[in-house]
Amino acid sequence: MEKVLLKIIIGFCFLVITVSVSAHEKILQLTVEGKSYKELSIQILRYNPREFYKLTGQSTDGFLWTFLIPDSLSQGIVSIQFRHKPEYRDENDLYGISFFTVQGKDTLQNVGDCNFDIGYDTLILKGKYQKTVIYDLEDESAKAYFDLIEVNPEKGNYMYERFKCPYFGFFNDPNDTTKRYNNFISEYIASVKENPHSVYFPTWLAITMSYFQSVEDIRQIYDLFSFEIKNSYFGEIINKYIILYSSKFENYDLPVWNTGTLEPIIQDFTKINMIVFSASWCAPCHEMIPSLKEIYNDLKDQLDITYISMDEEKTADNWRKLMKEQAIPWRSLMAEQNIKTVQETYNPSGAIPFALLVYPNKTVEIIDIRQDDQKGKIYSICNSFSVH
Repeated sequence: MEKVLLKIIIGFCFLVITVSVSAHEKILQLTVEGKSYKELSIQILRYNPREFYKLTGQSTDGFLWTFLIPDSLSQGIVSIQFRHKPEYRDENDLYGISFFTVQGKDTLQNVGDCNFDIGYDTLILKGKYQKTVIYDLEDESAKAYFDLIEVNPEKGNYMYERFKCPYFGFFNDPNDTTKRYNNFISEYIASVKENPHSVYFPTWLAITMSYFQSVEDIRQIYDLFSFEIKNSYFGEIINKYIILYSSKFENYDLPVWNTGTLEPIIQDFTKINMIVFSASWCAPCHEMIPSLKEIYNDLKDQLDITYISMDEEKTADNWRKLMKEQAIPWRSLMAEQNIKTVQETYNPSGAIPFALLVYPNKTVEIIDIRQDDQKGKIYSICNSFSVH
């Protein structure tokens, strides 16, 4: 049995919301040869809010399934994943569908999602069941059973590019070297040049912008998109991100975590400032705390660190508890009542952990201290900066 660590996309904790459909804008059909299903549903991950929405499909024979996606869910779809319920199952286990394709003699990597292409309100998938693979879930107390379905997507559409570049945009390996990162950028530029019309690239670029080491790298890819892609839902998000980080930092008042007193995010522009977006429910954020404490202790005379908690009201007390338990020495502010505004202003991708360096001239740079070269860059910048 293959042991695989399954994690939900980019570390977010998602709420699955069941949706009842009365009207629809998009139609998704899946036909599976060789296996019928008693019940099949889709989970739609939307960009904003970042939650999964569940829709149950309709079928008369168990092989052909139709899903009606309402207007309220049709904009900003990041991915669509399939789930099923076998007759005999463990409630703790996960049952889903993954797709693969064969090009020439090569079987391309399995992917577990699909999406609509620009200008299409109907997506028709036809595939053949091959086998069921079993994975260990993260806590190893349950299993994931995925049916492998062979499909043959048309060249250039979402699934075709998903098979070719399954990890587009992800650079979260702390051991990545600059050379490897630059190679990734070159590969992705070549991929987008080959097909600038695919919705796959802007979708996942919008999700992973915080992983890129510079706005210019994002701009290089964005500039290659077709006119339709640039003006699409995700194209506009990317463009807004580029504009935001090509301009001066916009200061904003937020309440302090323990007093509620309003304070500007940056209090002293004579120093280098690092703004860290985090949350009580974000495990990767917690893993950064030791490194942040090291940076704080080493550079507190040159660098001001400020936490911004992206916790909503229902989890805000968990953040306050975390601040006490971890004895956090730097400032901590709450986005609690202003999450949408804070996200749109400073972090359009919505991904956390996420950090910004703000220079005394108010220019902004994305920084990721989980990468050794990025962490070292902070020391280099601060040590070369004269405190006035």
